[in-house]
Amino acid sequence: MSLAQHHVEIIAKALRALLACMILAALAFALYQLAPVYTRNYEFQDAARREARLASANMKSGPAIQEDIYQKAQEIGVPVEIQAIKVETAATESHVSSLDSMMDPTAQAAPTGIVEIEVSYAVPVRFPGYTLQLQFHIHADDRDI
Repeated sequence: MSLAQHHVEIIAKALRALLACMILAALAFALYQLAPVYTRNYEFQDAARREARLASANMKSGPAIQEDIYQKAQEIGVPVEIQAIKVETAATESHVSSLDSMMDPTAQAAPTGIVEIEVSYAVPVRFPGYTLQLQFHIHADDRDI
């Protein structure tokens, strides 16, 4: 192997290493930009599920639930407009089990609520030369565990 071929191989290896480092840096930057967005979405989704369960038990009104969800979105840093938060509520009676009725014949069904929350929003994530619009849709109801 000649000296020139040896230098060409060294330069080729250096360029491959540089390219690999650039790719890793780009992936790390993308992760750095995207991870907080997905983390906030997870927190917001968890908060919506919690709110749906609590609102169902407390018989909260739709506008009150909407305001609570909007406030939580503001705390977390999720860019949601209050109009994008759709809340459906309905009252129902829980069924008293036969065991409860045997233990207490005067037991009556207690009112509970049915709550469904829908939220759609987009988060722009800026990269050099490109803006990615991440679309999120959250559905939560009182049956979510």
